[in-house]
Amino acid sequence: MTDEERSSTLNELYSQLRDIDRLKDRLSDQRVAAGRRRWGPGNDHESEEKIFNEQWVNLISVESLVDDLQSTIRKTINTMSRPTLRPLRILDLPDEILMKISECAHAWPHRLFMWHKAEGYKDIQSLRLTCRRFCKASSHLLLHFLRVDLNSSSLAHFEEISRHPAIRVGMRCAKVVLHYYNPEFADNILDFTDFYLRKLGERIESLEHWLSEDIPDFPTDKEVVKGKLKQAKRMLRVWEREALNIPNTFNRKDLRLRRLLRKAHHEYQRRFTDQERLLQDRAFVHSLATAIARMPNMKRLEIVDWDRFSLFDAPSFFSRGNGWDALMNDMVQPFSWEKASLYSSSQPPMGVLTTLPWAIHEAGGLITDISIELSPREHFGCFGLLEADVQNIRCAAQRLQRFSFYLNHDDSDSWRSRDFVEIDKFCRFLMAFLDSASVEEITINLRALSSEQDTASASLLTLGQILTLRSWPSLSYINLGAIPIDFNNLEQFVNQLCSPAVYVSMNYIHLLSGTWGAALDLMRKINPEDWSLDCPTGAECDMMSDEEKQAVFGTYDRRHWEKSKAEMYIMKWIDKNPLRGDTGEMGKVVQGIVVDEVEDEE
Repeated sequence: MTDEERSSTLNELYSQLRDIDRLKDRLSDQRVAAGRRRWGPGNDHESEEKIFNEQWVNLISVESLVDDLQSTIRKTINTMSRPTLRPLRILDLPDEILMKISECAHAWPHRLFMWHKAEGYKDIQSLRLTCRRFCKASSHLLLHFLRVDLNSSSLAHFEEISRHPAIRVGMRCAKVVLHYYNPEFADNILDFTDFYLRKLGERIESLEHWLSEDIPDFPTDKEVVKGKLKQAKRMLRVWEREALNIPNTFNRKDLRLRRLLRKAHHEYQRRFTDQERLLQDRAFVHSLATAIARMPNMKRLEIVDWDRFSLFDAPSFFSRGNGWDALMNDMVQPFSWEKASLYSSSQPPMGVLTTLPWAIHEAGGLITDISIELSPREHFGCFGLLEADVQNIRCAAQRLQRFSFYLNHDDSDSWRSRDFVEIDKFCRFLMAFLDSASVEEITINLRALSSEQDTASASLLTLGQILTLRSWPSLSYINLGAIPIDFNNLEQFVNQLCSPAVYVSMNYIHLLSGTWGAALDLMRKINPEDWSLDCPTGAECDMMSDEEKQAVFGTYDRRHWEKSKAEMYIMKWIDKNPLRGDTGEMGKVVQGIVVDEVEDEE
């Protein structure tokens, strides 16, 4: 065989491999769809289940044949090309391919769990020690996630990483933590002392309760805890006298505890001053945006007001080996927005959130994935944006592919009701991020907002305008949690879904008008590939017993492939609307809702 004939034959074989790859992708999609139909209806339709099982088995067989054909072609290509190739070593590969090989060993974590180290982290550490080429090809995989707090030292560390020639290439996600310091505590040592007196007293009471119980897996040595409790109670007495300005004769130990309190307050003041300096003239935003723009692969931006995972690594004064430094470190920690509002009337640093995306865009960075997680208990007014801010966010979000927003709370009972103006500002804030045709995935979870409202006041808080802002032609996934919406907005949202391939997940959605029976009919029209509906409220659901709701909508803790009757109806697996009963209690409930609406319209 001549070289020209061999080259022509190899080109034809490579073309066949490409065709087989495309065929395998189509077969995989068909197998997934067949699997959903196979497990969806359950045992109620045995004839349909048999057909789906046969389709599943046939697709598995075809995929096996295609794999065999692919393997045969690859062996043929290897046999024909091997005589013409010189012996090659792995170091003969270009740097770009070596970097890709290193990434295969690295195994990136899911984007929602970026703070985890990759599974191949230890392998990358070993690979870097092999030789200079491997070190150069794998150094960018050492770090992929970087957290930055609202303080100078954290910002300096972030900027240092952004200038590293190798490590900055591997950075994928930045987490900006916007917890902040209380100005009242910084200005007044008595307020500072009073707060930590209550906090220390609660901790002592909790530990004494634990010690009195027979807990087999106590987190630390009980004798150590008893010794620490004795020290803590002495500290409590000294600080109480200090807070009440009671004259007393202090011994050497008491004076040390007084100095500890004043040292902690001095450090708190220093950190507060540093925070205020960074917020002036938007120094923090500009420095952070410039650093992010230096990292070419950083596409995900997380903005939170509290990092719960940092608490796991914090040292505890009551554990063995930890002394006064651990206690002081706990005393100078900043607050989440919700917690700060309990002790201060100051506004949270909302300006960072509203200006950072535009600043990154101006600096030349490209963020395609934004996740925001906040707990603004009192400060819903902080979501109010100037028109210039709205336009800047819209411009920065034009290439945004994923957007997530979570409204969190620790104590929903203390949250006050919102008025229409606040909710309008809140909706306008979210709509600024979502006004983009490139959005592919949306997650909005407002459980904290819904928990503070009762059904009577919920009519003032419809958030349907968020979903009817525009159509998203690229949308493939949307997850909505605890959003109050009226039927007209729901109808417009469903009609705007551009493709039935969109996966829709709805949890704790509150329907303000219409009936859920009609809503199921509406959702069914687009024939979605997958639709999850859990724990709906409002309309007839508020008059159904728990047993009736579970019969229609299933239980919240069911496995993800176990579909409820409502979901089966939406996806056209069954023909009868489970909320359209002509007789029985369920039918009477739905008929009552419809009659009430007709009377209201008249």
